[in-house]
Amino acid sequence: MIVDYALYSVPYALENCELRVRSDRQTVKLYKGARLVKTHPRQPQGGTCIDAQDLPPGKAALATRDATSLCEQGDQHGPHVGEYARKLAAGPLPWSRIRHVYRLLGLARRFGGAATDEACARALEVDVIDVTRIQRMLENGLVRRGLLTATPTQPEPAGTVLRFQRPTEAFRVGGPDAPA
Repeated sequence: MIVDYALYSVPYALENCELRVRSDRQTVKLYKGARLVKTHPRQPQGGTCIDAQDLPPGKAALATRDATSLCEQGDQHGPHVGEYARKLAAGPLPWSRIRHVYRLLGLARRFGGAATDEACARALEVDVIDVTRIQRMLENGLVRRGLLTATPTQPEPAGTVLRFQRPTEAFRVGGPDAPA
């Protein structure tokens, strides 16, 4: 609600109700009928006073820029997603990294928690903290195809000649006919 060019929060349950406002030098009071609903300290023009408890469920983390609750949401998709979210939010300005955490959570919803958890595990092994890399891994299907598994691929059987395979002599300086 806007009062004297300042923004004040209204409880979520009363969002579409008609409210009366009474303000003085120190407070702004919101009434529904004769009942006092909310009291805010008076703000200067252009100021805001938003109470996190007034926001709809699930939206308080965004409005208050609470990285901890977002990392807990990451834990619901898998332990590596939660750890990756914590590393994304770590730093001197965690609120500036929250969009990256939201992007990671969106990838977990889009591609599934198991695939995102595996991609985050592989990225954490090499200490790559970049959501774009996780997105590329998931979009290219590297996780689902098993290209990122920890088990090494089987070596070629002995006697198999690959198309561009050359003998060791072909790499000598002076060519294959030069004396050794």
